[in-house]
Amino acid sequence: MTILELYILGKKEIENKNDVLFLFKSIFGFDRLGISLNSDVKVTNQQEELFLNKLEQLKNNIPVQYVVESVDFLDFNLKCGEGVFIPRKETEILVNEIVKKVDKNFNGNIVDLCSGTGSIGIGLKRRIEKTNVFCIEKSPKAFEYLEYNKKSLNVDINCILGDIFSEVNNFKDRMFDVIVSNPPYIRTSDIKNLDANIQYEPKLALDGGEDGLYFYRKILSTWKRKLKINGFFAFEIGYDQDEEMKGIVKNENLKHMDFVKDDNGYNRVCICS
Repeated sequence: MTILELYILGKKEIENKNDVLFLFKSIFGFDRLGISLNSDVKVTNQQEELFLNKLEQLKNNIPVQYVVESVDFLDFNLKCGEGVFIPRKETEILVNEIVKKVDKNFNGNIVDLCSGTGSIGIGLKRRIEKTNVFCIEKSPKAFEYLEYNKKSLNVDINCILGDIFSEVNNFKDRMFDVIVSNPPYIRTSDIKNLDANIQYEPKLALDGGEDGLYFYRKILSTWKRKLKINGFFAFEIGYDQDEEMKGIVKNENLKHMDFVKDDNGYNRVCICS
């Protein structure tokens, strides 16, 4: 079978064509142009078998990022697999917005709460090299990915395995310029209605409580005392949570709040101080 024949077969089997392309690139290293230029190249039996096995996983609604064990984020690649939340494009907006708000020579302290793969903390450290970044993750499985990505990308960040609401007490002598989080924000009752592939992701990383806002309230109330006078909180929020966030921020007596929209026009990043 040729490269092109195998690619066409994959597109017939899977509805999401981008997933097929992502899978194809992970095995053969070809994007669409590469497939076109190498269309007549014969694949080996081992390559064909590997592709078909992974294609079957996609047909069973396993996320493509879990199938290939990686995810692209900003300008780098993260190891990603079962047991850790998959970073999305919306989180890139969060990282980029923080970078805009601080000087490139900024050397203050940033803490990333609910770090998962480390996408936020690593993304910030790669762009603001002099900053001190702390990443806190509760899940031992997710923490393995965080540690792996730190080492593989050779970034100097501080990785902490622990609960974000108890670890705050271990920063007795340290204040933070930026407290950032992409916490679980799906309403508990909505989880069962999510797409089948999202159901594979850990519930711990999805469940934001009855109204989806539990972690925002508790992060603000718990971590506010660790925010420097001129510091700020930065959150990714659900596409329909901006109005509720206004009330939560107001209740914590924070005076400033801005939203940043995603590509669909929804307020998806909340900056408050």
